[in-house]
Amino acid sequence: MLRSGLVQAAQAAVRCQGSYLSSVFRRLASRRGKNKAIMAVAHRLLRAAYYILLKREPYKDLGANYLDKHTKEQSLTRLCRQIKQLGYQVSLQLSSELTP
Repeated sequence: MLRSGLVQAAQAAVRCQGSYLSSVFRRLASRRGKNKAIMAVAHRLLRAAYYILLKREPYKDLGANYLDKHTKEQSLTRLCRQIKQLGYQVSLQLSSELTP
């Protein structure tokens, strides 16, 4: 019964445009298929519910672009570390071409 309830909640959550869970679903559905993506979202809902109850804090949606920002920061950190391991100094500046 828990599984079916979580799947129904996940299906409702992915319909909400501009949310973290809908962006997770879209990313996973393109690679793994819709059924596995729904199960992954249901699993994230279960983990979120666990931590909400554990910490007694309200749910905070991370936003639809959280994964994009997180991936960009991780890539930047990894590439800087690789350049430093090669013996170079790294100084990063935001390109004026990319800023609106």
